[in-house]
Amino acid sequence: MLVHGLGGSEDSRYMKNAAHYFALRGWRVYRMNYRGVGPSRATSLPPYSAGLTGDLRSALRAVSAQKGVEEICVMGFSLGGQMILRMLGEGDVDTKIRAAVTVSAPLDLAASRRRLERRRNGARF
Repeated sequence: MLVHGLGGSEDSRYMKNAAHYFALRGWRVYRMNYRGVGPSRATSLPPYSAGLTGDLRSALRAVSAQKGVEEICVMGFSLGGQMILRMLGEGDVDTKIRAAVTVSAPLDLAASRRRLERRRNGARF
């Protein structure tokens, strides 16, 4: 299962590239959108946040329940990676996770937010 980063979606180039890479190697690939992203934009409230590990758990349970799924590898990019790490740190993961990989996961969200809000990044808060 692939989990996108902040501002991304299932259709982000890096998500498609990763899905293609793993599919060519025979893996069944799922791309998870956060609530309010992509097709769920009009029907999902509240919007996603890094703290909504319940959404990730639900998606992983749904994949685990698929016929033929014996184990799951999960890969998250940026905020998706942070969410995976948070979920694993919370414990009580009732799915068949074999491995987890994160790419550029922000470990300190408060520090990351301050960086993003800097004037040079065009933030207007």
